Amino acid sequence: MKPVVDRTESRRHLLETRRSLIVAACVAALVIMAGVQYLSTREPDAGLRALPQKPSSSRAQVPAATKPAPLVIPSPQTPPLSPQARAYLRNVRDLAENSLAQVEVMLAAVDRSERRTGEIADTLDYGSRRLQTWQRQFAALTPPQALQNQHDEVGRLLTELQRMARAIRSSETITPSHPVRHRLTVVHDRLEQVLNTVDDI
Repeated sequence: MKPVVDRTESRRHLLETRRSLIVAACVAALVIMAGVQYLSTREPDAGLRALPQKPSSSRAQVPAATKPAPLVIPSPQTPPLSPQARAYLRNVRDLAENSLAQVEVMLAAVDRSERRTGEIADTLDYGSRRLQTWQRQFAALTPPQALQNQHDEVGRLLTELQRMARAIRSSETITPSHPVRHRLTVVHDRLEQVLNTVDDI
């Protein structure tokens, strides 16, 4: 029985040795793969730096390859608006939104009836008077210098709304394909864009 035991021990020792070699080979392969991946992410000359050279004379010389650092100019920041400018912006937004809503009311009034009645005529006359009042109020505003361009643009859009009001009053009917509807959509989008730009200042 002793040779059988020796043969079993020898086979077990051989299996353990083989297993140890396989584990060692796997560990070595992982180490090699990690090294290759690490080296592939580095630049070719990374880690190589030229040693500083001693100046040939007592006066230090600036190397030719050295470039001066670029001059960074900070961008000027827009100063915060004054309380007067904030009040101006609130007035402009109210006048623009009210004028736009009034033209929409005039269009809706025409849509509700196939012919012009006295009630519709009164609604259109009232809307035109309100638009003229808001136009005069806008003209009386004094914009801050930084908002002069936006002020001029809003003034042009309010004038366009008045033209639309006159077109609505002079037309017998306003069909869905009427150009006033398209113009109103364009002015609405442009007013929203200008006012949002002002809000970002």
